[in-house]
Amino acid sequence: MIGMFDPSLIRPQRAVVSRAFRETLLGRMPRLRDQLAYWRPLGHVLFTPFLDEYQAERGAVIPRPLAAALEGKEKELRGGRYRSLLFLTGFVDACGLEATLSPYDHEAGRARVLTLRLEPALDAGLQQELRTPQQQLFEPVDFETGKAVGWRGVNERWRQVRQHVAVDPSHPNADGVRYLNGVSPRVYAPHRERLDAAYGVCLTLPATKVDANLRILRSLPWQFEPTYQQVRKSPRIYTIGSSLALCSGVVRRCLLHDAAQYDLENAQPAVVACLWDIPDIHALLREHGSIWPLLLRQAGLSDEHKPSVKICVYAAVFGRTRWMLRQVLAKDIGEERAERLLASPVFQSLLDARDRRMKAIKRDGGMRDAFGRFHPLEPQSRNIRTLLAYEAQSYEVKLMWPIFDLARRTDDYSIVLWLHDGFYVRSHDRSKFTRQMRRLLGAVERQAQELNIPTRLVASA
Repeated sequence: MIGMFDPSLIRPQRAVVSRAFRETLLGRMPRLRDQLAYWRPLGHVLFTPFLDEYQAERGAVIPRPLAAALEGKEKELRGGRYRSLLFLTGFVDACGLEATLSPYDHEAGRARVLTLRLEPALDAGLQQELRTPQQQLFEPVDFETGKAVGWRGVNERWRQVRQHVAVDPSHPNADGVRYLNGVSPRVYAPHRERLDAAYGVCLTLPATKVDANLRILRSLPWQFEPTYQQVRKSPRIYTIGSSLALCSGVVRRCLLHDAAQYDLENAQPAVVACLWDIPDIHALLREHGSIWPLLLRQAGLSDEHKPSVKICVYAAVFGRTRWMLRQVLAKDIGEERAERLLASPVFQSLLDARDRRMKAIKRDGGMRDAFGRFHPLEPQSRNIRTLLAYEAQSYEVKLMWPIFDLARRTDDYSIVLWLHDGFYVRSHDRSKFTRQMRRLLGAVERQAQELNIPTRLVASA
């Protein structure tokens, strides 16, 4: 998820488990009987889909805002007085299991990561829980309290959350958040019925992706329709908690099987080619419509490496350091291939232009986004990479905005999932769908031409 997800957005989530599994945990961790506050972080570590991508064990990512929420210390966090280490080390001690807690690293942009090493019997129980849809659990209970769960009440509480998400009306994305949270739960009914099929698809994924996708799927029965929010450090619209948006593409396509998918072609490379003035990438996109074939060829890579290369390019656009890019690439495609990619002419053009843009933001004391709003640079330039990403994302948002203008005016289709530079749309009137999508694609194309950004909206296979 590097470059594609902000760890600071992770929030505590309610977990539902079988009574037998909770009793098994309690038998192995008897101190938790009297220390109820530690059930919440344990639930996060066991069931979160936000797993560390740098370590083979893939522990749970725990940024400071999440630790504060897990401990109930949000007020101290807002006052700048919160420290997570004491709480997390106390939690590890109470569990009595072998564990690793990695340090927070501001320079590398890495949050703490907590890895619990479960004994074979506990791990087998966890895997059974992950592979069992929540509504098929025997004697389901709330993980934190141990109280029996009524699904009707859980669904209703989640829908209340969805209907009452706070929206800042002055933000350019306000209308989009309102539209997405206003899509009727009834629209998702056919997709919810495909959860069992999605479990089957999930188990065919590479081993490194199975656990994260299972953790997402098990939460969907009671929060299937995504709930969207505005965030402080990005103009993008994000989902709250585990959602369809976080599933691997093949799992999403299984769940949303009769919805059409559209994406901005080469979205972020196209934005920064214009924004950072990178003539060779701009010309490449105008002439060939894609940077990927040339970039792969320059690095001596094949099409099978494209997903890793694409993630790396987006991460570079959003300010990841060269060291972090090298680390993730080496893990995915090997050190030699990683070095070839980072040294390729197209990638070097991108990194050099990014460095120039960061210097300009420092010189100007901030940057102005696509909507004309100025964002100041903090002392010691602590938010320089945040501003770099915000600027690029604001143009992505502006490119996509005609979609909401059109969607709000019709009941003939609904946007069922928003993915920043793409979306899924479900038709309610097939006779009009082709014409309406042609109109929507044309609106985005005109916006791209007006902004001089070499991209377009295309249907995904």
